Amino acid sequence: EALVGRVAAPDFLEDVARRGAYLIEGLKALDSAHFLDIRGRGLMLGIDLDLPANDLVTQGYQHGLLLVNAGASTLRLVPPLIITESEIDTLIDRLSQSLAALG
Repeated sequence: EALVGRVAAPDFLEDVARRGAYLIEGLKALDSAHFLDIRGRGLMLGIDLDLPANDLVTQGYQHGLLLVNAGASTLRLVPPLIITESEIDTLIDRLSQSLAALG
């Protein structure tokens, strides 16, 4: 009950939306040729890729990321609702390294 109350609080949801927008900005700043589309709501995002998502999932693991695919060429990002901007910056940096390793 306490969890539902906290997650449903307008200020919490506004903060989640703000950090979701920050994450999308960071992904767009990567300017990856492999990203075909970024979509989603809040912090739950899907990134359509021009390469097999499993390749990026595997490479992400090598760079300390736990990623999951949502289909053959879609990467699913579902970070915790309490993720900080600093942690988002780390995610973007490691995702950039993972993409660079794929060429």
